[in-house]
Amino acid sequence: MNNPALATHDDTAEAAARITVEHRVVDFRGIISAWPGGDAGFANAVGTTANNAKTMRQRNSIPPRYWPAIVQHAGEAEGFSGITLPFLQSLQDRRAGASPEARS
Repeated sequence: MNNPALATHDDTAEAAARITVEHRVVDFRGIISAWPGGDAGFANAVGTTANNAKTMRQRNSIPPRYWPAIVQHAGEAEGFSGITLPFLQSLQDRRAGASPEARS
């Protein structure tokens, strides 16, 4: 890679994609909003209803039981190849440390 800001110990396309996703998607709301097809596309991918996906987006929270499906389908959705279980856990950890105002 020519951009030192994107350099990692693993100089591969996968690492670059992971960095791109992590910088572009900063919370659970961002994952659902950016998912191809929006709420309905996300719901279809993880096996829930569009209304439930909308609620998750509004609450900025995705229950961990949906994470494996997110990781699985993220590899199939353009621009989401960097979503991993540790990345989702880091979003949850950041959210847990946020103030109540930031969670709404």
